[in-house]
Amino acid sequence: MTTQPSTPFTVFVIDDDDDNRELTAMVLSTRGANVVTAGTYDEALACLEKDSPDLILCDLSLGDRRGEDLLAAFRERGCTVDAWAITGHDTAPPGFRGLLRKPFTMQTLSELLPQQRKDAADGTPG
Repeated sequence: MTTQPSTPFTVFVIDDDDDNRELTAMVLSTRGANVVTAGTYDEALACLEKDSPDLILCDLSLGDRRGEDLLAAFRERGCTVDAWAITGHDTAPPGFRGLLRKPFTMQTLSELLPQQRKDAADGTPG
């Protein structure tokens, strides 16, 4: 049984691939996260004006823009939460906490949410 986070936890999922973005959002939503999605650099900046994320999952290739540039713009606007790069490459660029290497699993996504991270540290099943 999957434990839901006890408090609202907002995840920004930024990916220009509609299917990847929606599937990622669906998985995180079923784990209790409040998910805000964006498919472009500009959409993501508009989301930041309305919502405050607790976690950012950002594809590194956003059409004609780069995820690294978007993360820099978020940082310039005072957003300091952890950001994970979504990519097929082997390393995350500087500024990202970690890497979600495509293809990633539902379990990998779930482990990014606070209750699952706590359970894993405690040895409690998530």
